[in-house]
Parts: sequence; C-alpha cells; structure tokens
Amino acid sequence: MKIRIFNCHHDVPPESMVGPLFASLVSGRPDAPDGSYLGDLGGINIAGDNAYTELRHQYFVWKNLLPAYDYVGFEHYRRMFFIDPMPAARLEAVQPGMYGFRRGFHADALRSHYDIDPDSYTAHWAMRRAFDDADMLAVERIIGSHDIITQRPLHWPGTLEEQWKSCMPADRWEPMVESVRRCGYFRDRPCRIDFGLRSAVWNNMYIMRASLFDEYMRFLMDCIDYLAATTEPMHRGWGHHAERIFNFYLFQKQMEQPTLRVGRLPYLLRSALYTEALPNRL
Repeated sequence: MKIRIFNCHHDVPPESMVGPLFASLVSGRPDAPDGSYLGDLGGINIAGDNAYTELRHQYFVWKNLLPAYDYVGFEHYRRMFFIDPMPAARLEAVQPGMYGFRRGFHADALRSHYDIDPDSYTAHWAMRRAFDDADMLAVERIIGSHDIITQRPLHWPGTLEEQWKSCMPADRWEPMVESVRRCGYFRDRPCRIDFGLRSAVWNNMYIMRASLFDEYMRFLMDCIDYLAATTEPMHRGWGHHAERIFNFYLFQKQMEQPTLRVGRLPYLLRSALYTEALPNRL
C-alpha cells in the first residue's frame, strides 16, 4: 500500500523531510537539490495564485502525483496530525514529551489539539524520523482501515454558518451554499447535505483514499469555479471556502454511504509566532 502525507509549506521550513510516509511540500519552489523537501513547480500547478493558499499543494498532488498512491494526506505547516504508533516504552525513551501528548489526547476525547512550542515542534519531527519499519507498517494498517481520516472536530458553539459569519464576510455564505448545490456531483443524485451542521472541521487537513480525494477535488473545483464567476475576489478566499466545503462533501458521502469508514485524529498546533508568509504573487 502506497501512502504519503504531505506537510504543506509556503516557504522552506526549518524542519523538513522526504520519507516513505511523510513529505514536506513547499509551494512556489522546485524540489530541494539535497532532497530535503519537494516543490510544486515540476508539473501542472497553481503555485502563483495565493488565493488558493494550501490548496496549491493539494492541486499539485491531484494533477501530478495521485496515480502513484493508494492514499494521500495533507496537513498544514503549523498543524500536524498526531500519529504515534510506537509502543509506549519506546516512545517514552525516544520522545517523552510526545508520550505526554498521547496521554492527554486519550484522557480527553473532545480535545482537538494541543498548542506547542518550538521545542515540541522539533521533537514531533524527531519522533516521525524515528519511525522504524514496524511503526510505518502500523500506520499503514491504521490508515488502510479507513476511507477518510480528518482532524477531531472543533466544538465551536454554533453552526458552521454561524462560525463562518463570525470571521468571514457574511454575504459570501449563501453563494458558497449555492456553489455546492450547483456542483456537477449532483447532476445524477440528490443533495443530502444539512447546511446547518455543527462540530465541523477546517484547516484543509485530511487523509483520504486516492479515489475519494480525486472525487473531492472535482467537487471542490466545481464550487470554486462557480464562486469565481459570481463573486468578487477575496484574499486567500479559496482556502477559506474549502475549509467549509470539505464538511459539506463529507456530510454528503456519509449520508450516501453510512458504512464509510471515517476516522478522527488530534493534531499539534505550533505557536502563531512561527508563520510562513505567502509570497507576493497574485
């Protein structure tokens, strides 16, 4: 089984890796000469359009790399899935701080993430680098037992619509809903989405079976095409819209296929003091 989880960056990161399971992907750059990260300039790309933010990385994988994988995953450069397959005694010996996060996440199933400092960020990368063949096989088995894995829900006290309107232009909600209703996905099937859903996820983070990721990207790009034709440009807009549109897609799939195997993972959030500025492009 071929799986790769892409850690998406806007600039060359202080910590990076290209391994059999995890790979740092930097938009707007060619592949690193020393092999320490991948770039997105070697094929069909939208690297020059910042309205897509981290969707630029996903678009590149979709258009150029997807046939090589059974599953693909994406995480934000400051938000990393907490994937810890090591036996407890070994994890305590290798990275005792990561063992503490494991304990915390199991003690509180409602906790979506921990905020972490730079030292913990570095330790998390070190944990990933320490995965041996048995660890990676365990991760493959876990991922392979699911169709889609998302982050744990963020229990915002309201609907997804209320959350959007609390921080984004309120007048763009209805066009976004309309873009979903008009999506080509619904040409031959009814829309079963409850647009008043709660306990959503955002951040454009997920691990998906490759065929589902292809379907989702077609769904998403249909929505973006409609919005691009009917609304004014919005700074980093398509990334923000996608964070909500993914929830609509997932809801539809779960209504159609109640046996869809959906998993939830917590994540680690690096301090906002560390940011990677988007390049000065469109």
